[in-house]
Amino acid sequence: MAIAFPPAGLVLGGGAVLATALTGAGVGALMSGLYGMNVGNSRLKKFEDAIERGEMLMLVDVPRRRVQEVSDKVQQHHPKAEIEGVEPTIPAFP
Repeated sequence: MAIAFPPAGLVLGGGAVLATALTGAGVGALMSGLYGMNVGNSRLKKFEDAIERGEMLMLVDVPRRRVQEVSDKVQQHHPKAEIEGVEPTIPAFP
């Protein structure tokens, strides 16, 4: 409002507005990152008991066309491994 209405007594130049915007964006990114580190991953909840028992969880992110190839390699080297399957493709920001 002060930028659009100078008679109020406060006139901000472009540099001050830019600095304020960049500072706000930086602090917002920092705070959201700190908050995100403390939020648990809901997709891992079903594996928590197995992890507590000392079992190993391996998540592999591969292109859909290579899923069978990677699954076969894992089974070849670790026959006791349980392949849980493929999750649906969900966009990061719907």
